[in-house]
Amino acid sequence: RPAPPPRPAGGMAARGEEPRLGLVFANVVLSSTALMAQAPALPYLVRRLGGGAHEFGRLQALYSSLQFAGGLLAGPCMDRHGPRALFLASFACSALGAAMAATSGGLGALYASRLPSLGQHAVLAARGMVTAVSGEEERAKLLGFVGVAFGLGFALGPAAGGALGRAGLQRPFWAAAVASLASLACVALCLPAAPFARRAEGAAGARPSLGAFSRVLRRPAVARLVAVKCLGGAPFALLQSTFAQVLMEAFSLDERDNGRVMSFVGVLVIVSQAGLVGAASRRLGEERAVLACTLVTAAAYALLAAARSLPAFLGLLVPLVMAGSVSSTLNTAMLTKSAPRDAGIVLAMDMAVSTGLRILSPLAGGGGGGGAGAA
Repeated sequence: RPAPPPRPAGGMAARGEEPRLGLVFANVVLSSTALMAQAPALPYLVRRLGGGAHEFGRLQALYSSLQFAGGLLAGPCMDRHGPRALFLASFACSALGAAMAATSGGLGALYASRLPSLGQHAVLAARGMVTAVSGEEERAKLLGFVGVAFGLGFALGPAAGGALGRAGLQRPFWAAAVASLASLACVALCLPAAPFARRAEGAAGARPSLGAFSRVLRRPAVARLVAVKCLGGAPFALLQSTFAQVLMEAFSLDERDNGRVMSFVGVLVIVSQAGLVGAASRRLGEERAVLACTLVTAAAYALLAAARSLPAFLGLLVPLVMAGSVSSTLNTAMLTKSAPRDAGIVLAMDMAVSTGLRILSPLAGGGGGGGAGAA
């Protein structure tokens, strides 16, 4: 088999690959829109089927557990088969899970609809594609564009899902299934595999194993960055996993207003990824920028605990989300540079940290709406 072409030099994507990355970003938008369209309707669907806040928390924990387990396999598989194959599998699983949720007639069926999330890793696949065709100088910016694409879906999805949910709680899930099938067809027909088929050295004949993660994690630079990701991601995972529940119970918002607030968060992600990631990296350097963002988020969390009104809550989300988003993207870029020959593994490790933190956070915050839960 002929050797793959070398990576582009000088930190620029190869000529002709920019349109392909544009198609990748467009499908991340569609994927995150489909995912987030379900978010405002899900707690109301749980309540209609006889569940409550704790049931919703367990459902979210199951989703995160499956994402975590799937991510451990997805990284080595991506190094072996390429990120395009993971992209296709993700959209197929997303369509199946959304259709199962739309047709669920009880809590058991709703739990079963979370099972396909084992293979839903569109953002991981997109990051793998960016890493395959980018140099180190521009990688943080391009990874930021993945964040912009996800943020667009984060902004569009909840608003669309909230509006559809008022007409029928199943409609957001059916819309998500159709959108996922559209992405599946688009990637299968329009996105060639060749530009993204650059495999990590030694990965072509390797089988996915936890030993690969252990080997990479023993590198001091990787271990330090993963520890930073864990410490910075834990509080945000708790907030994220209970966000819709807090808006529903602490602030008495309906499906439409819940979706609007989540769309506001998506806009903040877009602004931070598009306008702040590259600037922070250039002016402060990646490590100093992460430290500055960590200090901002710590102060925002402290003030958020004292917020008693919706305007105060929304105002404090601005520095919290923007600083946290920038820090997370820069950390991911630093991880890919710390182990360039194991890009799929470190990207999967990065995603696994986030999903792993979300496994226990819904259970910890399952009763988050009442009492002192929001604080």
